[in-house]
Amino acid sequence: MCLVFWDKKIIDGVYRKLSSRNILYTQLYLPDQIWSIVLKFSTPPIEQGYECIADEVYFLADTAPHYLLADGFKFDFLDGPRKIGECIVAT
Repeated sequence: MCLVFWDKKIIDGVYRKLSSRNILYTQLYLPDQIWSIVLKFSTPPIEQGYECIADEVYFLADTAPHYLLADGFKFDFLDGPRKIGECIVAT
């Protein structure tokens, strides 16, 4: 599970709205590595609001550092180079 806190300054509900999709992707930048992360929502963010829960969080690649997705791990939700939210893994 992963808690997601969307940035209200960027996703303001007028020019940009919360996603209506149940699966979202972001990138995790580590020194010398970039990994894709998948977040699956049983209820899409637009129905949950600016603080929402992804039921599943995992790396797209089998060779990724899966040990990082442990309780309390924080990472930015990025849309390209722009941070639009903060994620915290919860078990």
